[in-house]
Amino acid sequence: MFLSFYAVVLAFEGRFELGSYLLVFNVLVLDIVDGLVARLTKTGNEFGKHFDSITDFLGSSVVVSFFIYIALKNENIYIAIACAFLFLLVGVVREIQQRLENISHKGYFVGFPRNAAAILIVAFFNTTLYDLSPYILIPYLALLCFCQLSHIPYVGNDKKILLEHPRMKFYLLAALVYLAVNSYFGFFWNVILTYMCCFLLTPYFVTPREVWDGIKEQQSRLKA
Repeated sequence: MFLSFYAVVLAFEGRFELGSYLLVFNVLVLDIVDGLVARLTKTGNEFGKHFDSITDFLGSSVVVSFFIYIALKNENIYIAIACAFLFLLVGVVREIQQRLENISHKGYFVGFPRNAAAILIVAFFNTTLYDLSPYILIPYLALLCFCQLSHIPYVGNDKKILLEHPRMKFYLLAALVYLAVNSYFGFFWNVILTYMCCFLLTPYFVTPREVWDGIKEQQSRLKA
């Protein structure tokens, strides 16, 4: 929680890229590590579950809204406010939607994960795409908001599911090498943006049909 807060402080102080690095480290690395530590040490409980959910919402929805505002306010203050509020609103609706519907499938995220959407937004502001035109963010943001509220199944961080797909180990190794080489030459954000956009499309190439069918069946029961 503190790292998310400090990332916003850095962004407001003009150190936007440093704040971006800190935010990505928080919502990507630490979000995975804290759950792993809880499982390994068997210290998970209801309080921890709700605390993790709230801090995830703050880091991935509230904090990123401030990043959107800071990045766009010098271009157009009204668009900056509208885009920032839209992302925040979608985060709130997603939180309520998950609690009311309780649609799930083991090993998968239902709807595009908030932390992945946060990384895509922050990465965009640090790439050459943003330099071409800041207004590319508008359709880009609309797509991310739609995917967050959808019931599209995205592979989670379950190691068994990740590695059961043919040649997945090779793909992961190639991705790590590609990231390391490009980061060395100063293209870290472009690589992150590419990876996360690929993740956005994975349900149509990786997720088995039975997972899609299981989620659709749960939706049908809710509507009945």
